[in-house]
Amino acid sequence: MAQIRAGESQFKEEIFGWLVVSRRRALLAVQTAVFSLLMFGGQASAADLELVDEFGSRGSAPGQFQGGGGGGEDLEVAPNGNLVVSDTGNSRVQIFTPSGGFVRAFGSPGSGPGQFSFQTGLAIRNDGTIFVVDSQSGRSQPSRVQVFGAAGAYQREFPLAQPQGPHEIYTDAALDPTGTILYIGNRDAGVIRRVSTGGAAMGQFGSLGSGNGQFNFPFGIAVDGAGDLYVSDQLNNRVQKLSANGAFITKFGGQGNGPGQMNVPLDVAIEPNGDVLVADSNNFRLQEFSPSGRLLAVYDRIAGSPQPSFRPWAVTTAPSGDIYIYDITQARIVRVRAQVSPPVLGKTVNAARTSGKVLVREKGSNKFHVLTGTESIPVGSSIDATRGKVKLASAKKGGGTQSTVFFDGRFNVRQSRRTALTDVRLEGGNFSSCRGGARSAAVDRRVLRRLWGHGKGRTRTSGHNGSGTVRGTFWLTEDRCDGTFFKVRQGVVVVRDFTRHRTVVLHEGEQYLAPAR
Repeated sequence: MAQIRAGESQFKEEIFGWLVVSRRRALLAVQTAVFSLLMFGGQASAADLELVDEFGSRGSAPGQFQGGGGGGEDLEVAPNGNLVVSDTGNSRVQIFTPSGGFVRAFGSPGSGPGQFSFQTGLAIRNDGTIFVVDSQSGRSQPSRVQVFGAAGAYQREFPLAQPQGPHEIYTDAALDPTGTILYIGNRDAGVIRRVSTGGAAMGQFGSLGSGNGQFNFPFGIAVDGAGDLYVSDQLNNRVQKLSANGAFITKFGGQGNGPGQMNVPLDVAIEPNGDVLVADSNNFRLQEFSPSGRLLAVYDRIAGSPQPSFRPWAVTTAPSGDIYIYDITQARIVRVRAQVSPPVLGKTVNAARTSGKVLVREKGSNKFHVLTGTESIPVGSSIDATRGKVKLASAKKGGGTQSTVFFDGRFNVRQSRRTALTDVRLEGGNFSSCRGGARSAAVDRRVLRRLWGHGKGRTRTSGHNGSGTVRGTFWLTEDRCDGTFFKVRQGVVVVRDFTRHRTVVLHEGEQYLAPAR
């Protein structure tokens, strides 16, 4: 494909030619992907997005958008919750309330201070400062970043390309967690530039190509809480994850319309729990991935909307977990919520925070993230509910779900496909501190780890020296130096004593110690 090195008009003409596909074929491709998910039992699932609000239409009036495929539209959530939108076709930035109420607009066509020639990406600092990338359409004009206050007042600007060099289109921008470094995609050179928020060059990484760490039209950029970057590598049809200094970490995607594949991914966004949303534009869908690149869900329709199908051009998330999508087909913005898929027997469980702070570490990951709502997580994941409560829902054999609330402990969750028994295994605790002989262990009741549970269904808690299977109850499992202690406040618990190789049935008010070996 020809490299685009002209200005706005040529860019719009060529890229729109690449991206236009038959709507019918694209929707058929998504249906095929959904069929594959259902038939072949992948952990990802097809799900609807739930409509919260939608607003906007094509035009130039306040609250309207003129995006027609130019590629510059972007949106970000400000610290006060308002939505900031780069309305490229109208050479302005618009600000809306979370529900879509028009607040104000700033900018106009031109190359002067506060004007835009071809603005693309947005980045917003924690103090509300707005950074706008403006790839001006004239070859004699340098691309630049313009800086505005939270209310849209022009403050300053700094250049990104020298006027005497070839004009290059810059795409998205993202701030590092400290709010001091901007990462900006150079579409034509296939690089990501690092620039201080004051405009000082801080190097770049990447090159044109299809290898690891190379790009062919880097478009959307997002930075997670750890400072790692996710870049939508548009014409390589993938997303790459890199460290803050540009070191390659992993990639996911690939050309196609099947689950996890992509056809012109235009934007990426990080959810509050650390998962990654990809605007898979030519497949008319969003795809959701874990930070390691495991496909979690495919979203291809919006339940409750008069226009349930959509073509995502830009995507961002709010701290609440709500998702904002710029739908290029309808020139509208939709605010949606992801509907969590039901748990899959032996494969996934649903974890929902009910109070306090709950952390989740997915199977295969070495990092915990904060659980903000309800998530589908793979069996084998760990949950830290020492400072909060979590409701764990797992599939029942023959259909339906079973749920239990856990708190005051950390655990790993597993489930048998054959029996549907959900096994919650206590984690943590320094057992080496108990060493000192059998006699000292017998009198040492120091608590090393514990977990309270309240629920019903086929659930078992497993400690160091015993396990307890519940029949609808409120119970404590506690690993101490002298053994694993069980106490029942309500219902019945069947305790298996690993040391004495026996089974004990506990009723309300009873307790039992499975002694240390």
